[in-house]
Amino acid sequence: MKNIFSIQKIHLYLCVLIAFFLPFQSHDIQLLFQTVPILTCLLIINWIAEGDFNAKISNLKSNKPLLLFISFYLLYVIGMLWSKNMNYGGIDLQIKLSLLIFPIIFGSSKYFIRIKSLKIIFIAFITGCFIATIICFSNAMYIWITQNENDFTYTKLSVFLHPSYFAMYLSFAIAIIYSILISGKTITGKSVTYIFLIIWFWFSIIMLQSKAGILITGILFIVFFFRMVSVKKKIITALVAFIVLGCIYFAVTKYIITANHSRILNAEHQLIETKLDTTTKESNQVRILIWKASADIIKNNFLIGTGTGDVKDELMRTYKEKGMTGAFEHNLNAHNQFIQTFIALGVPGIVGLLSLFISGIWSGIKKRKWVFIFFMIITLLNFIPESMLEVQTGVIFFAFFNSLLLFSEAEPI
Repeated sequence: MKNIFSIQKIHLYLCVLIAFFLPFQSHDIQLLFQTVPILTCLLIINWIAEGDFNAKISNLKSNKPLLLFISFYLLYVIGMLWSKNMNYGGIDLQIKLSLLIFPIIFGSSKYFIRIKSLKIIFIAFITGCFIATIICFSNAMYIWITQNENDFTYTKLSVFLHPSYFAMYLSFAIAIIYSILISGKTITGKSVTYIFLIIWFWFSIIMLQSKAGILITGILFIVFFFRMVSVKKKIITALVAFIVLGCIYFAVTKYIITANHSRILNAEHQLIETKLDTTTKESNQVRILIWKASADIIKNNFLIGTGTGDVKDELMRTYKEKGMTGAFEHNLNAHNQFIQTFIALGVPGIVGLLSLFISGIWSGIKKRKWVFIFFMIITLLNFIPESMLEVQTGVIFFAFFNSLLLFSEAEPI
């Protein structure tokens, strides 16, 4: 009994550490970048140490959401059968391995994550996000003082993750904090801390200049506003919060971020005043060009796709044919996970991916797990401008929290 208890504790501790270190993943900082994969390996070893494999197999067979995850990953494995580029396909399967590992661990383990443990994991993630933002701004301040350079926005600010991914992490942290706050009946010292964190993370997202991050977080705030008004009947509180967050956005974009550093203003200019140029490297225009080129690839590979290993080769070939030198030189993916999956796996792939979201959102609504619903909305919207499952920082985030929230027995916060 004592051994089982210790294994259960180790299971929780590893989940807490993974959540904490998620915001610190970076190819440039090798030690921290390797931390999450190492912790994941330890989680696998601990899962094996649990034993009771008959029960695990039984859970695997009876758990429909778990079978959806496994089936989606297996589609990529099967997609290797008609792929020519086996090297790229193998790397892609390795990157997406978390889509198989975390669902199996959380979906078959006998140690269900309860509400108390879930909150500890959430706090670890929020703490990791906060420390990561502090490091980013401290680094920018140091460069400004020593080199007189403005590194307070976009990729220069984000030391660890790409700004789009970091903004997604911070958006989810805000959603968690909101859910914790809304569950409380009175304002306490902890509530003040949580309110500060929401403001701080919102400020950080604006400074990161992630267009998707700002838009998606803004949508979340609107959802929060209507939920506070309709469900909690906190009309004044909702209005004050909405006005304050809106004022922060306009103050930062007007007085802190100068016009030449504003990606939002640049995006408006590019989309409204500039004609599409096939040689462009500008992110908004190049996305439109890529999506148009991707549509042609999908038409030619509609049923089963190009194969797991050939999706990048097909994109590069199409870019070259259409004179899209900006996309070709930067070796860009489809910049939309739904399109990326459709190109690779055809109809089965897009159906599988959509099924993950539909089943997840339905499960969240049915069990009234608001954090899970917010998570699915955040990732769904981020999958539109980015191919989030093509890099580990996107795959691990999606697989870990999706599995954790889907298979936890916790009541909604």
